[in-house]
Order: sequence, then structure tokens, then C-alpha cells
Amino acid sequence: MTEIRFFPYEIFSPAMNMAIDEYFLNYGTGIAVRLYGWKPATISIGHSQKLEQVVNRPFCADNDIPIVRRSTGGGAVYHKNDITYMVSAPISVFQEHSVVGIYKEIANYLLNTLKKIGIPCHFAGTISPEERKNGMKQGIACFLLPSDYEILAKDKKLVGSAQHRDSTRMLQHGSIAWQFDYEETAACLRTRTDNLKERVASLNQFIPGLSVETVQNSLLETLKGNGRQLVEHDSVFSFVNREKVIELMEAFPLQ
Repeated sequence: MTEIRFFPYEIFSPAMNMAIDEYFLNYGTGIAVRLYGWKPATISIGHSQKLEQVVNRPFCADNDIPIVRRSTGGGAVYHKNDITYMVSAPISVFQEHSVVGIYKEIANYLLNTLKKIGIPCHFAGTISPEERKNGMKQGIACFLLPSDYEILAKDKKLVGSAQHRDSTRMLQHGSIAWQFDYEETAACLRTRTDNLKERVASLNQFIPGLSVETVQNSLLETLKGNGRQLVEHDSVFSFVNREKVIELMEAFPLQ
């Protein structure tokens, strides 16, 4: 049975974070799960998004907020005080091999993780392909448009995820809203503060003072319960090849 390698929460630059995730897609062999943060606070956009439609570049430039394009799809995310997760694995280890099937399986782990710490969360309903496509064309921010099996808390989006795959392996990463800055996110992503407040929730709204460590420990407990051997690492660089990661950073220039 394929083991799970877990890499604890670490903070890296935007290009480094994207390169590490891409490393696991390109060179990984088993199942890898990691948590991470961003320094500085960064906007990531989906691989096919039109930058000018969704991002307020003058505001970002004035406030030294970098922008990086992901290899995955999905909408724009402002990574400020969020917890980003990554899962990369052979497609064959999942019960269903479709994109939606893998989304659902990973979402179940995240849902159980958050429920264990007392977050009143549930799955989003289905969204039509036409609505999703039209929303992406309009540059809608990730947290304003839930996908199937994404996680809501009291009907507000809590987790936004995106997936990319090759013929045998997949990469999925996503943002868990930990402490959400509505005003700054609205300014960055050309949307309105009231729209975000109506549709987005954060962990600290339900459990003030909740720590990353508490979320991480709950995720570890969830992973340990799935029957696979869990290997815990001290750092992602105790496993990945740093030189290859640095090479991969060239594919993720700041926009």
C-alpha cells in the first residue's frame, strides 16, 4: 500500500511554493501532502485567467503585492493569512480517477479535519459547467465561485481548490481561509467587500485565535485514520531536491 509523506507548515516565496508543488507532480512517486504559507502575501491566478480582468495591478504594485500564475486552473486567490494545502499522488490511488472524483475524496479529508476542530462546515452543491465557465471568463475570484465538493461553512466558502494532472499523476492545491482580509482582498481582486462578506468565511470567525498548529494536528489525525502508513518529515527540503526546485522556479515568474 502506498504510504503518505506529510510535510509540515512552512512559509516560502510565491515562486518557491509553486515550484515545490510542481516538483511533486513532475518527480514525485507516492502520496505527498503539505501545508504552507506565503511571504510576502501574494495573489495567485489560474493558468488560463486573464490577469487584467481579475487583478488590480496598480493597487498591487503600490502595495508590493506580487502576482504568480499557477499551473492549476481555478480563480484568483489572495494568499494573506491563509493555510494552503497540497496533495500530489498517482491517480491510481484514488477510488475514482476523474477530476471530480479526486476532488471529492480530498474534500472528505479536509471536511473531516475541519469538523474535528469544531468548524460547522459542509459540501457546496453542484455548479453547472456553463456557470463555472462563464464565471472564469469574467475573472471571478476563486472564493466567489464554489466548485463541486468544495467546503462551505454556514453556506460561505471556506476552502478553494484547483487541480492539474498528467497521464499518471495529479497535483491539487487549495487555500483554506484562516484569517480573511475582506477589504484588501476586494481591492486586489477587483471585487466588492460586501460580495466577499456575503460569500466567504474564515476559520477564525468560528474559532477566534485558532492556530495553524491546531489545524495541522487535526489533519494529521485524519490522515492517520485512513489505513495507510504516514511518514512525517521535518521540512519539505528533507525530501525534495532543492536544485531541481530552484530550476522549476523559472517557470513561475512574478507577473
